[in-house]
Amino acid sequence: MYDRGVRLHARPSRSRLAVVSTLLVFQGVATQAAAAPESDRATCIAAAERGQKLRKDGRLPEAQKDFLACARSECPAFVRGDCAQWLSDVVAVMPSIVVAARMGGKDLFDVRVIIDGAVVLERLDGKGIPMSTGEHVLRFEYATEPPVETKVLMREGDKGRAIDVTFSGSGKPATIGGPTIAPPPPTPNPPPTTGKGHSVVPWIVAGVGAATAVTGAVLFVVGNGNFPAECNKDTGTCARGIDEAETADRVDRASSSHGESNLGLGLLIGGGVVAIGGVVWHFLEGSQTNGGAEKPKDAATAAGASRWHLVPNVSSHNSSLTLTGQF
Repeated sequence: MYDRGVRLHARPSRSRLAVVSTLLVFQGVATQAAAAPESDRATCIAAAERGQKLRKDGRLPEAQKDFLACARSECPAFVRGDCAQWLSDVVAVMPSIVVAARMGGKDLFDVRVIIDGAVVLERLDGKGIPMSTGEHVLRFEYATEPPVETKVLMREGDKGRAIDVTFSGSGKPATIGGPTIAPPPPTPNPPPTTGKGHSVVPWIVAGVGAATAVTGAVLFVVGNGNFPAECNKDTGTCARGIDEAETADRVDRASSSHGESNLGLGLLIGGGVVAIGGVVWHFLEGSQTNGGAEKPKDAATAAGASRWHLVPNVSSHNSSLTLTGQF
C-alpha cells in the first residue's frame, strides 16, 4: 500500500512549483523597480545642487549641463520644474563669442581655438562658443603662422561678441579686433570774440548807478520838503513850542528830514559817479580790441570787472556814499 498522504506532502505538484517561481520573479522585478527611482532621484538632486553652485561661480556652460540632467522626465516633478527654470535663466545670460579669421582678405577655416588652455574648436564653423563669465585667455593657431593670445572679460548677457583675427601670412604676429566704438566727435572751438561788440557788464553798472541816482534825488526832494518851517537848517536850531513835547517833536522831525535829504544827496552823487564809470568802462573795453579780435586780459583785470562796492555812511546830521572799484 502507498501512503498517499505522505507522498502528497513530500512531493509538491509541478503546478505549485510554477506558481511559486512566478511569484519570486515578480518580487525581484518589483524590488528592482522600487530601487531604480530612488537612484534616479538622488542623481537628479545632486545635479541640481551642483548646477546651482556652478551658476553662482559663473561657470554657466557647466551649469547648463547639470540643469539639463536634472530637468529630464525621469527626475521628480519638484526637481524637474526648478531645473527647467534655472536652465532658462542660464541660457538667457550665458555669454558667447563668435570667432572669424582672415589672411590676405580671405576667410580662414582651419583655425584652432584654445580657451584657458583647453581646445574648444579645431575648425571654425561660424557658431557661437558659450563662455563662463569673468576673465579668459584666448589663443588662436593657424598652420605655421605665429599663434596669438589675448585676454577678454566676458559679462552676463554678452552674447555673440565678435572676435576677429587677422593673420599676416608673413610670419608676423596676428592682429585681433572686435566691434569698434566710434570716438566721440571733437568739441567745436568757440567762435572768436570780435571787437565789434561789448559786454553788457558796463551797461549794467551804468544802469545801477542811474537808478541809485534817481532814488537819491527823490529822497533829497522829499527830505527837504518835510523839513519843519520852525527850524533853521543853517544854525541847526528850532523855535520853542508851547511845551517841551512840541519842541522835541520839531527837533526830531528836523533831524529826520535832514538825514533823509543828506542820504538822498549822497545816493544822487554816488549813483551819478557809478553811471559815468559804467559808460567810461564801456569805451575802455572797446579800446582793448585790435583788428577785430579782443586782446586777452590778465586774471586781475578780468576779476576787477566785478569789484564794485557802494558803502553808504549815514548819521543823524550827515550822510555820504563811498564808491570803490576798478575798470
